[in-house]
Amino acid sequence: MAYGVLERCRQLIEEGYDVNQRDSIDVTLLHWAAINNRMALASYYIGLGAEVDARGGDLSSTPLHWAVR
Repeated sequence: MAYGVLERCRQLIEEGYDVNQRDSIDVTLLHWAAINNRMALASYYIGLGAEVDARGGDLSSTPLHWAVR
């Protein structure tokens, strides 16, 4: 079955993936959405309670920092 990015991410969340879970470099799904300019995903994650001010990664940046770059 083929998925678009948003549909696949929604499926993962519905299956129990925590929207604020951090990966191996200490960033969240919202960080990645902001870094990759995926505004529909960012909006979706924020609606689910993603922490917009969560610091992470080597630069200790928040998703908001990445969104304005």
